[in-house]
Amino acid sequence: MNKNNIQLIDIRTPQEISQGKICHTALEIDFLHSDFSKNISRLNREKEYLLYCRSGQRSEKALEIMKGLGFSRISHVEGGILSQEKHNLSHSFI
Repeated sequence: MNKNNIQLIDIRTPQEISQGKICHTALEIDFLHSDFSKNISRLNREKEYLLYCRSGQRSEKALEIMKGLGFSRISHVEGGILSQEKHNLSHSFI
């Protein structure tokens, strides 16, 4: 992935996001919202995306959904924000 061309997608809930964002330019698409697949399917399939959530579990599931929708240039932050904070890397993937 080319770090300069990656679109970050924060898939946490609005309540989680209200507690703090790690990137002000990240798209906010709530994985738990009933329209998640519909909202994610509107994105350009040619772009590169990096998904993240709190612990990495939702982003891993979202990655599989996106693959099923025809996205191929996607990855996620393993362990989510919690892992990044634990290792003092909160901005290392931005």
